[in-house]
Parts: sequence; C-alpha cells; structure tokens
Amino acid sequence: MGRLLSLGAGILLGGVLMYLSFTYHIVVTEQTYYFVPKKQIQLTEVYVDIRTWDAQEWTRHPRLAEAMIAAGHGELVKQSVQDGLLEQLFRKIGVREQTRK
Repeated sequence: MGRLLSLGAGILLGGVLMYLSFTYHIVVTEQTYYFVPKKQIQLTEVYVDIRTWDAQEWTRHPRLAEAMIAAGHGELVKQSVQDGLLEQLFRKIGVREQTRK
C-alpha cells in the first residue's frame, strides 16, 4: 500500500509541476523570483534568469517580454534594456565597470 501511495503522490506532484510549467514563467531577478502567467500555453521559457539580459536578449524572447508587461513587471524589461544599452555605451567609450561604481 505504501508504494501505491508513493506512486500516486509522485504522479500528482508531476502533474502539478507540468501544469505550472505550461502556464507560468519563473523569472529570476537580482532581488526575487516572479511567477508570470504565460500568454500562450507552451513548454518554453519556464525558468528564465534575466539578471544579465540586454535589449538583444529581450528581442529574442518577445513572448516573455509581453507577459512581463501584461503582468505589471514592464519596469524590469525597461531597466534591463537601459542597463544593457549603458553597458554597451561604456564599452564603446572605454570606461570600465569598476570606474563607474
């Protein structure tokens, strides 16, 4: 009976995790994690670390950007794009990151 209960619990846990994977993005930032509802049911971009993303990376993930904005986290998209553009500018003019801080 114990094995059957373990099997049932495993199947239930697996089902819940698959449901969450299909319906939410788990987005990692510097401060916290966000569970952002997906706009489309799909098994892509389940766990996303956006701490080092720039504008080019956001253009590769338009569905995630749309979902973040729709969930009220558009400032995270905007901030990472701005940080990436500033980093590119500082690299072009030769300023190192340590001298900026």
